[in-house]
Amino acid sequence: MYHPFFAQELEEIAEELGLEHEDYERLEAYVSIMFTYPTGGNPQEAIRQDLDSIIRHEEEAFLGEHNSEADFVLYYLDNYVDYEIPGFICIDYQATWDNNLRHDFTFDNGFVWSDA
Repeated sequence: MYHPFFAQELEEIAEELGLEHEDYERLEAYVSIMFTYPTGGNPQEAIRQDLDSIIRHEEEAFLGEHNSEADFVLYYLDNYVDYEIPGFICIDYQATWDNNLRHDFTFDNGFVWSDA
């Protein structure tokens, strides 16, 4: 995966700019996802200039750390969907992720962000 900056570098840049983030490894993963396909220019300079906005967007989009995509689906259903399913019904949470939710969320090393 493309890494324009690593966690330590992001933390140093944030400190220079007077910014803070609670988890620079998580921010590194987010920045790496955002810049997987750099589109010309200098992505490092773009990140440096817009780090405040990137941090705010990452914090708004972050939906926690989960052990698997299926675990995230269960979390999502419990916290964001009004549903009642009888306990005797089994749900394939991984299939729910694969067929539906993967289009609206990004899962990377346990971290999940909303793509909206």
